[in-house]
Amino acid sequence: MNLQITSGMRPAAGWLKRPGRPPSYLEACWLLLAVSILAFGADYFFGGASPALGVVLATASSVTCGLSWLFTRALFQPPNRRQLWAPALVGVLFALWVVLYGVNGSSQHENGPLGFFRSVYTLVSSAMLLLPIVEALDHGGTAISRHEQRFRRQYIAGYGAILSIALIIGLPELARWELPGQVILSLTALAGATVAVLYRKRHPQPAAPQRRPRAAGVHEENAELAQAIRDIMSQQRAYLNPDLKVADIARLAGQPEYKVTRCISGDLGYKNFNQLTNEFRIKEAQRRLSDPDLDDDSILAIALDSGFGSIGPFNRAFKEQTGLTPRAFRLQRAKMET
Repeated sequence: MNLQITSGMRPAAGWLKRPGRPPSYLEACWLLLAVSILAFGADYFFGGASPALGVVLATASSVTCGLSWLFTRALFQPPNRRQLWAPALVGVLFALWVVLYGVNGSSQHENGPLGFFRSVYTLVSSAMLLLPIVEALDHGGTAISRHEQRFRRQYIAGYGAILSIALIIGLPELARWELPGQVILSLTALAGATVAVLYRKRHPQPAAPQRRPRAAGVHEENAELAQAIRDIMSQQRAYLNPDLKVADIARLAGQPEYKVTRCISGDLGYKNFNQLTNEFRIKEAQRRLSDPDLDDDSILAIALDSGFGSIGPFNRAFKEQTGLTPRAFRLQRAKMET
């Protein structure tokens, strides 16, 4: 199966940037994938017009598998957990393809060293076909909302359907339909990817909390206390109390205050109690700011209803965790709705 189908599998964000704002990492990944997919389609229709044009279009569409994986990582990974090795790997694959294509456009050295590298390139690129599914399934062990779960299931179903059809049309009996089928699948996937970016722009992926390594020798009782603290925050929603203190958590958990403090900064991995409460309060604020029924509520009202005592700390904590001010977050959602 040609590599070009893979990349067609999901990116999004076209119009890309507002004046004065550079494209986000997700939008940049979508743009690269869109260029690759469109180059693949153009190569099918116009690549034979001239050898030079064919080379340019083939080069532009050479790493669609890698770009599909890179886009999916950008779509589902928290923005503060992105790693440079992933785009670097895709860049290496692109460079390797250019070398192999330039040095050995024919098959005369298929059994030599270049043939070996060509096989390695094909194997790695093909393996990347399955990585987007892995990325959509992985949520780093953190809780995700019901809407996010549904979005991920739909993404996996769409990607899986396109991949399955691509495998079917790659059978020898359907060889005449393989290339046109790949073009149709790629363009379909690009449309789906655009929808995925629109969804992510409306429902931003929250930044993951900065966790420190667990202290050595954490006892089982500490693990139980950590779960109790999580339940107090998520189920009892203790964070809505603007005057919440460590002593209140300790009382609800039935444990000494010093143990709760040690568990928060040790087993749970937060820098301090404020970071713990701010994480839950910001998620509550995001939920309220994303609700059209609450559009008449002021930013201050949202802050107070989310557990903050004043607007200043709320604005600072919100931007630190999401990268946007509360007003920009709400305007972005409203703009996508219209």
